[in-house]
Amino acid sequence: MQQKKVLIVGPIFHGYNESVEQAFKNLNFQTKVIGFTDGAVENVKEKVQFYLTKTDDFYKFKNKQFNSLFEKTYNEFKPDILFIIKGHQIDPTVISKMKSSANILWMMDSIHSYPGSLAILPYVHKVFLFEATDIPLLKEKYDVDGTFMPLALDEKVYFPITNKKEIDILFVGGLVPDRIRLLDKIIEKFPDKKISIYGQYYSKFRRPLHHLFRKNKKNYTNKIVLPSKLNELYSKSKLCINIHQKQSVIGVNQRFFEILGSKNLQICDHKKFISDNFLKDDLLWYHNEQELFDTISFALNNYNDLNNVITNGYEKVTSKHTFTHRIKQILTLSEVL
Repeated sequence: MQQKKVLIVGPIFHGYNESVEQAFKNLNFQTKVIGFTDGAVENVKEKVQFYLTKTDDFYKFKNKQFNSLFEKTYNEFKPDILFIIKGHQIDPTVISKMKSSANILWMMDSIHSYPGSLAILPYVHKVFLFEATDIPLLKEKYDVDGTFMPLALDEKVYFPITNKKEIDILFVGGLVPDRIRLLDKIIEKFPDKKISIYGQYYSKFRRPLHHLFRKNKKNYTNKIVLPSKLNELYSKSKLCINIHQKQSVIGVNQRFFEILGSKNLQICDHKKFISDNFLKDDLLWYHNEQELFDTISFALNNYNDLNNVITNGYEKVTSKHTFTHRIKQILTLSEVL
């Protein structure tokens, strides 16, 4: 039987295109990936072009380059499935010509935050959304049926490593004001604990004085952490805190699966997806600030007694919530398997 072909198109971000590609390979597909940048420059040459060109013109040029490559690759590769992650940089006039494949869109962020993703809806056959509350709004505004599909674990990127627990409390993620406010309270509540917080939230070159005199600078590291380094940080931490952003109402973020996959203890704000699919024997969750502080105290004081929770969470996520599980579900629901 001839291998089916899938062309995967998505933003270049933390290797998620490659995680999806590996899942298709596990299901015996022939694969090809095209990534697009999302408001970023890729190399020194582009950096020079960026500073010599108007911002809008620079990104229009990059977008034109990407769509040209996308169309050329599609026509040469002739995929059975066009699998799109977010796809907000895809030109509708380009995808409108792609009629020989089953076109599937998987949103890993809220679709209502991406006009470009909404623009390609007429040219996709099935839409999957990481956030269930997006479904009724999509139906009401665009008469498009969406299907809830949560994010997943790449077990080849996030896996158990044996390391000394040098960090008591770890948080890694985008440092938006609500998160910073809560993390500052954790620092205040647990002054004797080693607390490490990673995330990019300002430019140290544009705000040098803020960088030098910022609050709690021994706790905060202002940078993006790459997946291999992140897995190592998890392994060195007793407690891994996960705080969702506002777009996650029912669904959960990528961190949720990554922490469990690294086989470390997660403390997470409660979402319906968690209690529908996991038990309090798999991870610890909270509903409000006081419950978070109480849960942190309990976990620190009883850490050695929580190995069964860590193991249960790891076994649950690796047996039911990997990218291979998700892609299999997507293909079944799309009636392509």
